[in-house]
Amino acid sequence: MRAVWSEKKLGGLVPQGEDTSSPAGADLVTAAGPLSLDIPAVIRWDLSVAEWPMDDNDNTGDCTSAAVAHAIQQWSLYGQGVSKMMSVAKTLEFFAATKAPGQDGAYLATVLTYWRDTGVDTGYGVERIEGFAKLTPALITWSAAWFGNAFLVLALPLYAQAMSDDWTIPDGITDLEPGSWGVHCIIVVGADANWLYFVSWGKLMRMTRAFAQAYFQEAYAVLSRLWVKSNGYAPSGASFDFMRQQLKALPPANG
Repeated sequence: MRAVWSEKKLGGLVPQGEDTSSPAGADLVTAAGPLSLDIPAVIRWDLSVAEWPMDDNDNTGDCTSAAVAHAIQQWSLYGQGVSKMMSVAKTLEFFAATKAPGQDGAYLATVLTYWRDTGVDTGYGVERIEGFAKLTPALITWSAAWFGNAFLVLALPLYAQAMSDDWTIPDGITDLEPGSWGVHCIIVVGADANWLYFVSWGKLMRMTRAFAQAYFQEAYAVLSRLWVKSNGYAPSGASFDFMRQQLKALPPANG
């Protein structure tokens, strides 16, 4: 039976007047030069996670805050060995603090800036990220490989409401217009030769790279100390200092 997502909420917003499209790119090259670290053929920073909460995204357009909660849960499990799963109340509290005035949604750049500067009360203490930077579609897999995940905003077509857990661009389907359903924020937590693995609406799902490219709006790499073990290295094998240097090599982000 196919999943029906029409009753689920989105909640992402695209900044007005900003060109959020990016070239696909052929390799790991930015204006600052080539980025380091090879990308493994298979990336799966989800296999140790027993469950992903819905975080009320079936009732509220809090996808950006749900993505934050999922990232904190994932980073803390892999980096600290203890899963810091935020409650629905804490997730909605963060959404209330970061949502756009008068709208049922939030701008991801605003959310990330607030997270960096003010922090999020996880229920286990206040957590702040070290920084974030924009990604082209070509760098989403790179970010997932070494930073644990990539935050991705998609302009979903209307036909996505009737897709299964595998998001593809099937032949003979109408309602393909980007954003005809709305804008949604998710985190990409893995990849292989055929799929990007992502978390949304309380579950792990997959999308093809063609789907991600077709409906890409914006994406960010985010650096958190939760992802780093006590020895200064992340589960990916990259040191905290090296990841911070790599983040600075990416194009500057809003905020």
